Amino acid sequence: HWCMTHERPHELLFQKLLVTLEFFVILSVFLPCVFHTVRFLRMTQPEKAKFLLGRPFVLVMLPKLAGTISVLRGVVFVNMSFMTRTVKRGDHALYNMLIASAWFPRKHTRDLTKMLRTDYVIPVQVCMFAIGVLLALVTLRSKFNMLYFVSTVSWHSWGWNSWLLVFGFVNQMASLIDIDACEFTRMLVLKFGGKDAHWSDDEVKLVSQYFGLVFNRFAKGRIKDKKNPGLKTLVALVTFNSDRLQSLLLSDRRQQAIQAKVVRQRRRDLIENCMFGRTTTSMPSQERILHVRAKIEEWNRNLWDDTAQCLWDAAARKEDVDQDIMVLAEKTRLLALLQAHFADLHSQSVDDSNAPSSSEESEGDDFNEVSPVTSKGFVLCDV
Repeated sequence: HWCMTHERPHELLFQKLLVTLEFFVILSVFLPCVFHTVRFLRMTQPEKAKFLLGRPFVLVMLPKLAGTISVLRGVVFVNMSFMTRTVKRGDHALYNMLIASAWFPRKHTRDLTKMLRTDYVIPVQVCMFAIGVLLALVTLRSKFNMLYFVSTVSWHSWGWNSWLLVFGFVNQMASLIDIDACEFTRMLVLKFGGKDAHWSDDEVKLVSQYFGLVFNRFAKGRIKDKKNPGLKTLVALVTFNSDRLQSLLLSDRRQQAIQAKVVRQRRRDLIENCMFGRTTTSMPSQERILHVRAKIEEWNRNLWDDTAQCLWDAAARKEDVDQDIMVLAEKTRLLALLQAHFADLHSQSVDDSNAPSSSEESEGDDFNEVSPVTSKGFVLCDV
């Protein structure tokens, strides 16, 4: 500690400037977080639901930013793989929306997201990004200079201030990459990012709309009848992460419905007799389309009968009607999958009829007809 304060006073002064800058950055996030928390707790439950519908990420993003923000965070973008994925996939557009939705209502967030993608704002964002990375590197250098006594002074001579500096630096370096944020982003890309795993303006809007509806429904749901509903809603929002999101997307009852015997039999019939069976794949294109169309009509009739039976059981308040309805939902999904396969066959037949005729192309078309699993193999994953 003596070496640090007396032999390198310029580094101590620069470190104080960085700490002051970081303090004001954290304060700019912490004060709005406290303000919105107190404001949220003073609202009635209907007002809370309306507030979350318009600004769903206020109580999700601000506490996380206040707890994890650091000037050193820009060092992670020195990793070219991380930076390339963030820029190429468009994660910066998602982050802009999440942060903007924490400060502005959703109706203004849409306009702000469009503005951030305009040609004259993108260079400003690039410059700010470069300044942030440069400032992070300068801060890292300053911290290394402040901690030079680690390699020159025996740890037996360290004071309590030196130990705090070391542990504080280790803590900052260990938390540079926010694992929760990476997992949450990956979940959002899977659900909203589309097949190309790239964020568009419409997909970014869907994130805010989806969570606005989810949090609104949560605030208006059964929690309003419990003790201290506002505090419990606040705790649920502050602790919301990728694990909670996954529990929303997946259902134990649906897993049981998928494993139901009748659903497994229909799925097997769908694959073998409607889509990828040898008899089906060996048919000519038009005959195969007619075959799938007849199967769709048959499945529709069976589905109507199952729906009527479920409605009758629900009216009679049968005990296991919930599971029957989940099984009906799985049958409906299989029917939708068959309809999507029918649309693919029809589109392929139209493309084949418009394509120029040649011996090589006809051989290629015959191969696609005989081997639909290769050309449409992704459907099996959905099944």
